[in-house]
Amino acid sequence: MRITHVFTIAAFVALVACQNTDMNKKDSNTSKNTHKQTDSKAYKFAFVNSDTLLEKYSYYKEMKKDLETKGRIIDADLRNRASTFQNEVVLFQKSVGSMTIDQGKNTEQLLAAKEQELGRYKQTVENDYLKDEQDRSKKLNNNINEFIKKYAEENGYTFIFSYSKNATGVGLLYGQDALNITEDVVKKMNDEYKPEKKDK
Repeated sequence: MRITHVFTIAAFVALVACQNTDMNKKDSNTSKNTHKQTDSKAYKFAFVNSDTLLEKYSYYKEMKKDLETKGRIIDADLRNRASTFQNEVVLFQKSVGSMTIDQGKNTEQLLAAKEQELGRYKQTVENDYLKDEQDRSKKLNNNINEFIKKYAEENGYTFIFSYSKNATGVGLLYGQDALNITEDVVKKMNDEYKPEKKDK
């Protein structure tokens, strides 16, 4: 069974909604007007194209490359092990006629044990791969969410929405280009990621 990796992009449909704490302050003089609509001009909005962010984010590109390489290595290893086992089965089938009954039974039991061992090994490496992928995806989501929150606070944004062509009908359906901060976000995220790469 070929290893394939699936990246959870759905988590980026709503990257983060950063509330401005100043908006939560209540004026005692206006306590009677609790139902009065808040002036929308007090809010600052922007959005990020999550497709572009993933495509250009260095950590994601390295993660994807590492997982693809790891998947190919696992695939090759499993194919080699399966091929070796199959050759043993073919050899047994060719030579079984010259074996005694006991030799044939012992060889069959040995092959059955090897087949079970191969199945357990395959399950183990696939589970390890999936766990590695999940751990990396979780770190990716955390990196993005934490950075977006910090970016919003540093730049005075009340809300930063996420836009993705892969999530039709969910999240932001339209946004003016002037509100698209994707390029600035991904540039600063990559700038922040460079020291992390040097430390490895």
